[in-house]
Amino acid sequence: TARHFFLTPQTFHNDLTQAICPAHELVCIVVDEAHKAMGQHAYVVSLHALRQQITHIRILALSATPGSDATAMQQVVTNLHIARVEARDEHSV
Repeated sequence: TARHFFLTPQTFHNDLTQAICPAHELVCIVVDEAHKAMGQHAYVVSLHALRQQITHIRILALSATPGSDATAMQQVVTNLHIARVEARDEHSV
C-alpha cells in the first residue's frame, strides 16, 4: 500500500530526527522550490540526516527559478544529491 505525505521541510526534518518518519520505508521525496536548498535550509539538513539513515532514495527536485548563476545551481545540485538535471522552458514539448 502506497502512502503519501505532504510536509514542510521543517516538519519533515523534525519527524525524521524524532524517528516519527520511517526513513527506511521512504522511496521517493519530491522537493518543491528546490532552489531554496542552500546553506542550512531545512531541505539540506533533512536530506543530509536522511542520507545518514539510508543510502538509496529517489529525489525529484522542482523549481521554476533554478538559480541566478551556475554556482548557485551547482550548490543546489550538490546539496540535493541530484544525478541528472532536465530543464524545460516555454518552448519545450
